[in-house]
Amino acid sequence: MLVAGCQANGGIVERLDSSSGLTVVTERQPVAFARTESRLSRSARDYVYLGPVEINERGTREYLLWVGIASTIDREYLSATASQPDRLYLMVDGAPVEFELEPWGDRVPLLAELRIYDPAVAPQRVLAGRITRNQLALLAEADIASLRVATEDGPTIEYLFWGQDEHWPAFSSYSDVVQGR
Repeated sequence: MLVAGCQANGGIVERLDSSSGLTVVTERQPVAFARTESRLSRSARDYVYLGPVEINERGTREYLLWVGIASTIDREYLSATASQPDRLYLMVDGAPVEFELEPWGDRVPLLAELRIYDPAVAPQRVLAGRITRNQLALLAEADIASLRVATEDGPTIEYLFWGQDEHWPAFSSYSDVVQGR
């Protein structure tokens, strides 16, 4: 399915999806956020993974925030199901930045089956949020200690930073070069 995987730009991965003709550019790994369900276990966690994505369709570029929702908690065993979040909030310089979320396959149907990122815990749900290049640059430079996900009729849940030290500096630099800045 993938024709090429190029990693010449540091943490950037560029792939051509031969079935759709779309070029997909990502960071090598997503950023991880986690929360512990201490009432169930000290080591069982829920995760939210975030990663930038550029989709290039014949020179037209679209930027998305890839959101993977994962867990090491067996919710089927507990007879509990988690709602799918429809909003994501990142606190940047004391102000919330909101992203509306929708299922990845609905947002990008041509890439519904393509594995965009492969985090340590496989996501049960993959969502997408539109993001601008300015927001990408802002997030690349920000110290984001936590995020919140929310559903329209449910609670807002906070996740704490659980991953690499930097948030997508290679992708932000790549994006600037592509746009001629």
